[in-house]
Amino acid sequence: IVAAWSILSWAAWPVLAPLTDVADGQVEATEEPRWQQLSGSTLLRWMAVYGTGMSLLLVLVQYVWSVQVEARFADEAATASFVGAVHAAVTLGSLVVSLALVRPLLRRYGTPSPLVVQAGIFVAGFALLAIAPSFLGVVLFHIAAHSWLDGGGEPAYHGTLYGLPARIRERGRAIMEGVCLPLGEVLGS
Repeated sequence: IVAAWSILSWAAWPVLAPLTDVADGQVEATEEPRWQQLSGSTLLRWMAVYGTGMSLLLVLVQYVWSVQVEARFADEAATASFVGAVHAAVTLGSLVVSLALVRPLLRRYGTPSPLVVQAGIFVAGFALLAIAPSFLGVVLFHIAAHSWLDGGGEPAYHGTLYGLPARIRERGRAIMEGVCLPLGEVLGS
């Protein structure tokens, strides 16, 4: 699943970069039915597959994380203390990712580039866990995945949705957040 999702993300890059540069004023009005407007958008189709895959993989990361933390710590106080420290590391990591890594990526490669990097983080994280499963690996993967998601992935996801023509943008967002993301979570559960 991880490999297919990542290959799709990387292969779509040449198609996505030009699509996010369309200005609203360049879109002409159309009388197409709404579903044809939505299904005709290459960007929205890619985002639907990407969003479903990303939410599925995040559920898997959370599952591995919760199983490992529960097995590692016996009492609630130790668990809460550890999870709080990891959450602080994720917050700091998000700040560093946002300020130091995402800005240059956006400037050089455009809005969808952090989403492609996120696919690479998932490939590296799951490969690390497949080759050498350890508690430290799970913790590092959790911190990296969530730091990148909070610091670059979520903002890039919403920014990429603004690459959709104005006439279908909010309908596209409703499909993504009302169908695709929950579908990935259900599939991962």
